Amino acid sequence: MTGSLMNVALGVLGALLLLATANSVIRTLVVPRVASSAISNMVAMGTLGVFRLVGRRFRSYPMRDRLLALAGPTTLLGLLVVWLGLFWLSYGLLMQTTEGMDIGTALRESGSSLFTLGYATNERAQLAALDFFAAATGPIIIGLMIGYLPTLYGSFNRREVEVTQLSWQAGEPNWGPELLARQVIYEMLDELPELWRTWAGWAADVSESHTTYSLLITIRSSRPKRNWALALLAVMDA
Repeated sequence: MTGSLMNVALGVLGALLLLATANSVIRTLVVPRVASSAISNMVAMGTLGVFRLVGRRFRSYPMRDRLLALAGPTTLLGLLVVWLGLFWLSYGLLMQTTEGMDIGTALRESGSSLFTLGYATNERAQLAALDFFAAATGPIIIGLMIGYLPTLYGSFNRREVEVTQLSWQAGEPNWGPELLARQVIYEMLDELPELWRTWAGWAADVSESHTTYSLLITIRSSRPKRNWALALLAVMDA
């Protein structure tokens, strides 16, 4: 009796874990609006926290910036690993409950199906549906992540184009008075209204993209003294 209750409890845990992980994937990669996920938030906070903790040990800002530039991409990889790991565990728990096999065998079959290796798949009819779902889940998650990257880095590139162009106008790091001074020196004050309009559009684009894909906030500019938030502040000061 105790064993049956334990199996049921593990099955319920596996189902809840499966739903929570699927919800995290959908909210992060599919829904085109702000949709927070506890799993995604924990991975991001944990990864960024570790990088910031290590970064404090570097006295040189360029070295610290070089380290922190890896935080965003590492968070992406961490999300993929955590999602696949949670799906592997949840399908394993469901298989263990469905067939009554030991947890080690269930996890081996779950991993075999999830990564479409097929070496541990058996012919038991009770597990056929779970094997098919697990086999579909792995490629779907990886495919969604691959499709997510062009959108993410497309928004990053749009952000950085204007920041790079501002460097010759406002120096590095960008400074509002420097922007005005150079416009005077180069006799380009009449071009300021166009600059304001460009940066108003840039701010709207960044606001939308960085709200929808909050991971973009952690992806740093390509040079240590170049920062998109500081660039916007310089334009606003000017």
